Amino acid sequence: MQPIIRACLFLSFVLVFSSAALIDCYWHVGFEVRYVNNTDAGLCVYDSTSGPPRGVGTRGCNKIEAHENKTYSHGYCDRPEEEWWLLVTDGPGGQHIYLSSLTCEQWQHSDPTITIDRVAGRFVVSEDLPNLATPSPAD
Repeated sequence: MQPIIRACLFLSFVLVFSSAALIDCYWHVGFEVRYVNNTDAGLCVYDSTSGPPRGVGTRGCNKIEAHENKTYSHGYCDRPEEEWWLLVTDGPGGQHIYLSSLTCEQWQHSDPTITIDRVAGRFVVSEDLPNLATPSPAD
């Protein structure tokens, strides 16, 4: 009788931890953002879940070369309601061009493209996000 109890306990243990692992994998889903750089400048993309990124230096800089279209996979979300920030700068630690945040779930479902142009010497950013984000031109 004791082997049956052990087998049941073992199977229960396996079932509980397998379920926890599946739930954990479900929420650890990243998202992709397509960047279209129509400028002569090399850009940097920084991301953060702990508030707006500072965008200082090369650490954490995902580079987008001049006139390059590039898709970056951004991190992994722990929860769908977790806020994720994106910052685009004029090169490593340069002028802030774009700053926006959405929840992980919103980023995942929006399939976003962020396009950066330069008009009369100023950066102009457009995005195809649904009316969920409040982008701010970073000053």
